[in-house]
Amino acid sequence: MRKISKLEGLYLFLQGEILLFLLFHDWIPLGSLNDVKAVHSYYTRDELIRTTLINSVPFAIAFALCCIRFGKAYPLWMRLFLIIYFPSLFSGALLAWWIPYFFGAAADRVARYEVLFGGTHAFLPEMNGIVPNTIHTVFHVSLLIVIGITIHYFFAKSPRRAEPKTDSPQKRASAF
Repeated sequence: MRKISKLEGLYLFLQGEILLFLLFHDWIPLGSLNDVKAVHSYYTRDELIRTTLINSVPFAIAFALCCIRFGKAYPLWMRLFLIIYFPSLFSGALLAWWIPYFFGAAADRVARYEVLFGGTHAFLPEMNGIVPNTIHTVFHVSLLIVIGITIHYFFAKSPRRAEPKTDSPQKRASAF
């Protein structure tokens, strides 16, 4: 039986949460956390399908790889993929939300965000005409934690350090 660390459990839980967010936040009403009607009035169905697929398919691949290797060492190619992919996804969040929030955005973006997210729950104060809503903030914090764990695993070479190998009792007996 594989030994699963709490950190690895958190890693997969957060990835699952992020994947659900990417797949459904523009499609399923979640009360004040999202405004599906506003999103669907602004974007066409084809645009939403394309955006959902572009955002969720690579993440689903990363999540599937982590699930397949659950409790096992991650091979180098997988660690490289994860250490490149997750920060790349976060760079999109920075460009879409946090840079405009802290440093300002073009008037058309501010107007678009007001239409799309103005009716959603947010706990941060408005800055530069933009306020990241709660569901996006949770997504971004979860992604940052995933990136931190990914960096840890990248240098640890696996979600769990390999157990020290012990020789068989016969080899130990013959060594004496």
